[in-house]
Amino acid sequence: MTNAIQPFHLIIIDVAGWLNRHQQVVIDSLIEENRVLKEQLEGHRLRFTDEQRIRLAVKANVPGRPRVGQEITDLVLRMARENVSSGCDRIQGALDNLGYIIAPNTVKNILKRHRYAEGCRESIAGAMFHGQFNRWTG
Repeated sequence: MTNAIQPFHLIIIDVAGWLNRHQQVVIDSLIEENRVLKEQLEGHRLRFTDEQRIRLAVKANVPGRPRVGQEITDLVLRMARENVSSGCDRIQGALDNLGYIIAPNTVKNILKRHRYAEGCRESIAGAMFHGQFNRWTG
């Protein structure tokens, strides 16, 4: 086999160049469309719902922190239901013992998202047991 460019390679190169030019035209038109829409807003901020933000991020393929898996979410909710007096730190510690490494704030955010009214407040009795009652009353 020779290193010379075959006619088939030229066709592939030509098609790739055409696709690149076509993509650039589409991108340029979208950029201009965004400029026109921003001008019509006259300095007002766009307000997106959470669903719209997610749709835009998925389309833009924006890298970000991945969501917590459903398995972890289910475990957190189950632990919160079964151990009402447990705080975020205890739930996080229990998950850590099971091999799931997440932060107490993540536990708090999961409980907030699922509308647990108390969130992650430690029980006062538990705080008194550990000699930390002053931080709850002070």
